[in-house]
Amino acid sequence: MDENDYLEIFDESLSRVTVLNKDFIGKFYDHFLASSDEVKKKFVGTDFQVQKLLLRQSLSYLLEFSSGLNDTKHLKKLAVSHSKSQIDVAPALYDLWLESLITTVAEFDPDYDKKVELAWKVILAPGIEYMKHHHNQ
Repeated sequence: MDENDYLEIFDESLSRVTVLNKDFIGKFYDHFLASSDEVKKKFVGTDFQVQKLLLRQSLSYLLEFSSGLNDTKHLKKLAVSHSKSQIDVAPALYDLWLESLITTVAEFDPDYDKKVELAWKVILAPGIEYMKHHHNQ
């Protein structure tokens, strides 16, 4: 593995945390919900079995966007659904989302280090910025 191939580092870490650890996504939501009262309010009445599947999809959409840096119908649809006119996910909440995700990766990935952390941030950053940008659209 090339130590500077962030996509490969990300993919391998994602595989370690999601394939080997069935509790990863549940623990992520524990961290995310604990990150702020505003986040907690957004998830009142949420079916977390469905939400866990949606998170897996969202990660794949962010990865897809990062790979080409072109509009994708999947991420565009996600951005619209999270915009101010729909479920209104404020841009600051994406930072809490990423922090919660990184915290969970650190707990679950036995190979976690600063390079793995950076890979998650580098790969997810373009899609997160895309989502933030579309908040007021």
